[in-house]
Amino acid sequence: MQEHDLDLQQELSKIAHTNFFENMGKATLQDESVIRIQSVANAFINPNTAEFKGTYAHVQWLPTSHGETDPFYDLNQKLPEMLIASRKQITLALMVAVRHLDVQVFQYEAHDFQLAAKNALYFAFRQALLEQHFQLGQRWEKVIQLYYAGHWPIGVSHDQYIVI
Repeated sequence: MQEHDLDLQQELSKIAHTNFFENMGKATLQDESVIRIQSVANAFINPNTAEFKGTYAHVQWLPTSHGETDPFYDLNQKLPEMLIASRKQITLALMVAVRHLDVQVFQYEAHDFQLAAKNALYFAFRQALLEQHFQLGQRWEKVIQLYYAGHWPIGVSHDQYIVI
């Protein structure tokens, strides 16, 4: 068994035991690198709140669909088959983990951000795996740590992560 496989199994176990999105809007983070937004409404419908501290115009939004471009790294190389298989396993584990979410935290009036949140989660974990494999840095690692803390990281501004 390769070292990568051991890390994958540990990650799959951690995913299975995490309640993703459970702390959205809650003040559970004490981190200078984080800007916390209280709700999806404040983040996406009424974003001109004091929570953004004047950074809204400088937000690099994190991807919410599979085909979007990685905002941190330019990865144009062909992926090894082992890595493709690992990404599939991670995505399937995440799909199981978020199967029974409280959808109310993603809704505001006629708007429902549940699909965007799930897709963003899948994207982040797949990219974190690439980041680790190619030893690129720790940008996606920070994002997935915010997911593990029960929040939804939605963007980056001036090296601060914006989370709901």
